[in-house]
Amino acid sequence: MKDDEIQIFHQDTLIELRHYVKGAVIRYTLDGTDPDSLKSPIYEKGITLEKSTVLKAKAYLPDWISSDTLIQQYYKASFKPDSVRLVHAPNPKYRAKGKTLFDDKKGDLANKSSKWLGFDSTYLEAYLYFNTPITVSKVTFSSLVEIGGYIFPPQQLEVWGGKNAAHLTLLKTLNPTQPNKMASGILKGFDCDFKPTQVSVLKLVGKPVAKLPVWHPGKGKRAWFFIDEVFLN
Repeated sequence: MKDDEIQIFHQDTLIELRHYVKGAVIRYTLDGTDPDSLKSPIYEKGITLEKSTVLKAKAYLPDWISSDTLIQQYYKASFKPDSVRLVHAPNPKYRAKGKTLFDDKKGDLANKSSKWLGFDSTYLEAYLYFNTPITVSKVTFSSLVEIGGYIFPPQQLEVWGGKNAAHLTLLKTLNPTQPNKMASGILKGFDCDFKPTQVSVLKLVGKPVAKLPVWHPGKGKRAWFFIDEVFLN
């Protein structure tokens, strides 16, 4: 079973699933729960996505063991800025080879130096400029959490917006929940929701954890904040 491998889309889009075993029934969910062989919807002729979604799908065939669960995160990005300015440069080791936060290129758990912007002694402060004002109500920071690699959720995220860079209003502050034990690496999107606001400029701030917790092997050291993309909706 496979999907069409789209990860980032800009308008409502149709996802198609395929299975190469004749007679197999594919069931799926869009709410993050695992597919159920009896209750979950049966895939028939495509799934229309209207927002960022976690798709989970599983194939069933009588007298056969069910397939592994396909898990795919889809991100909707309704807007892109006309220009972006980073106030602080990321660490020289993690500059994503010059890629921006809006190039539709998702990072993964490998190749960190080529796909991620990494901040430790500095922090993310980005100004996004729009030639035509947009109305936005959600900003998603697409991040990596790899505790063993000292890469933690950001200590704090901020979204500011307004008509120009000199007159910005704080739209949202988010303090993500921090881990309390070691765990496997994951890709994680942090959503900042706020009331619909018309803006010509957005300022995004992402601050790394200043000191790793006492239970961590690197206790007291700075954590990393990794980001590859930002999604505006």
